Amino acid sequence: QPKNPAAATCDTNLKCAACELARANATKPKTGTRRRDKSKDKSLTKEKYAPGDYVSMDTVPVGIPGRAYEGYGGPNAGVVFTHLTLFHDAATGIIKIYLQQNGTTAATLYSKEQFEKFMWHEA
Repeated sequence: QPKNPAAATCDTNLKCAACELARANATKPKTGTRRRDKSKDKSLTKEKYAPGDYVSMDTVPVGIPGRAYEGYGGPNAGVVFTHLTLFHDAATGIIKIYLQQNGTTAATLYSKEQFEKFMWHEA
């Protein structure tokens, strides 16, 4: 009861939006784990391509030149890799990377030849 009966009364359960936001708690979304159906893996390419039918490739310049695998300098001191060529076979899912000393067509074709040999003998 208000002290003055002629005064307007408000519901005491009403709260301003700022008060409601200040008291709000974050609720965690309900999540669950699902198991991957391995039978659906490569479903777009399964039984459509044979190995080597659909190969994607890209030649990429490398920001930091890499050194040769062999030796600690000496005759290989000037050999640095500045590009790489990446191959992806859609049928098998094989991804192979070949390092190149430069980005010329000859170096890329050599990498392609190496990938074809790899696919023919090992894949």
